[in-house]
Amino acid sequence: MSSFNAFYLKADGKATLDAIRQGFDQLAVEQHRDFIGVQLAGAPQKTPEEMLSRLSVMFATDVFWLSFESAMDCFEFHHWQSGRHMRSLVYGMEERMWERADGAPESWERDFLFHPGKMECELADAEDAELQETIRRVYRDAKVEVGHEESDYVDALRRSQWNTR
Repeated sequence: MSSFNAFYLKADGKATLDAIRQGFDQLAVEQHRDFIGVQLAGAPQKTPEEMLSRLSVMFATDVFWLSFESAMDCFEFHHWQSGRHMRSLVYGMEERMWERADGAPESWERDFLFHPGKMECELADAEDAELQETIRRVYRDAKVEVGHEESDYVDALRRSQWNTR
């Protein structure tokens, strides 16, 4: 089982490696090109959204939270820009479904969540043209919906076809 919990600040203006290290001297703090990363030890009980929003205001920059656990296939992402909440995505933290999708979709989401290679795998397993069209629609729309599994529509169609045979 592998878990990861970290936040990243865009290093511009007031957000410098020295300034962040002073505030988080007990944690692993590193600079990766234009971003300063702070990795938390262990897993927090709850995402520190209020603190991350304040950091975004304090440094007038973008702050991102990333959390995932490989054994449970969980994923959590949050983004603030100068204190303004931009986007939150939470998948599988409680159940194996999208639990939160706030804000406008970001440019990386289509390639990461709805990658054409993944669609091709789904299409190869599709049993008929109707299922293939559903798969194409899900990937074309590339929309995360709270309460749905990643490929809920495809799974529902498969179950309905299975039950009618």
